[in-house]
Amino acid sequence: MKPQSLSAKLIFRDLLAAAVIAVVLFILHFFLPLSMVIDIGIFSIYVLSFDIIYGYMGWLAIGYTLYLGVGAYTAGMFLKYVNSNPFLSLLTALASGALIGIVVGPLVLRRRGAYFALVNAALNWFGYFLIIIPLKDFTGGRDGTWVKIQATSPLNVLSRSDFLILLLIIIFVVTIICRHLLRSPFGKLLLAIKENEDRVRFLGYNDFYAKLCAFTISVTLASLSGALFVLHYWYVSPDIMMPTRALEVICATLIGGAGTFYGAFIGSSVFVALKDYLSIYLGSWEMYLGIFIIIVMLVLKRGIWGYVEQLFKRYGSTTTLKVQGGESKEVKLVV
Repeated sequence: MKPQSLSAKLIFRDLLAAAVIAVVLFILHFFLPLSMVIDIGIFSIYVLSFDIIYGYMGWLAIGYTLYLGVGAYTAGMFLKYVNSNPFLSLLTALASGALIGIVVGPLVLRRRGAYFALVNAALNWFGYFLIIIPLKDFTGGRDGTWVKIQATSPLNVLSRSDFLILLLIIIFVVTIICRHLLRSPFGKLLLAIKENEDRVRFLGYNDFYAKLCAFTISVTLASLSGALFVLHYWYVSPDIMMPTRALEVICATLIGGAGTFYGAFIGSSVFVALKDYLSIYLGSWEMYLGIFIIIVMLVLKRGIWGYVEQLFKRYGSTTTLKVQGGESKEVKLVV
């Protein structure tokens, strides 16, 4: 098979995978409450953003709710004080996320390991108290604030069914872009940084630029998720960036499988569904959710999708490629 044919086949698989994810989420709303399906879709983008940094680059950031809150408050304040157009609010949230990533990235990426995690956590606490105390007259403080959203066409986000369609379109686009980036040399460089950052630097690669790009993309996607939460609930509250909720995205990532891409969608679905149903029927739902996470980590060390991926690698289809010298080589194509 020619390299061009293989590339076209991989692109087709990316498109097919993105379509399948969108279709599965759409089908879920026939079996689960529509609000829960929307939560799963939005949360999956958030988990995917975190997985770029943690699963692919290997850097654990505690306090990622800060970047979720950046998008939420940017969109919320834009809707309340500037313009009630929801699509413009999404664009401002994307811009603010990219700006924060570019500005904050050079500061936090100078530290590695535990220091990187703690610097992000400290920034999370700073941002949280900035919202609820100094800016309370503007943001509504601890009580949060309702936002104004105008009806739009052809998709009216005030309609839950229309909002689901908009969300599925966004997920489709985000999936294709992220899948392509992580399959590219840039994605391979992130994996190399995860394995041995010093060796990457020794080989002459600009590891800091790669980390800054990954961090900026990650923060931008997290901000997009925050803005979507505001459009979903028509309300913005400091609870969305509460530092004590920072572990939620880590747990969902581990459940699905860190660094497995599709694990973000599996982990989000399982986490949100368990959280919602356990909180309805059980008082101390956090304890049972914790037990479930422990079981997953003990039985499926790479998460749910990580285990499925191992099965794909074991039984995946093979194709024959002609390499330099005219020799043929069998290569497994894995989704």
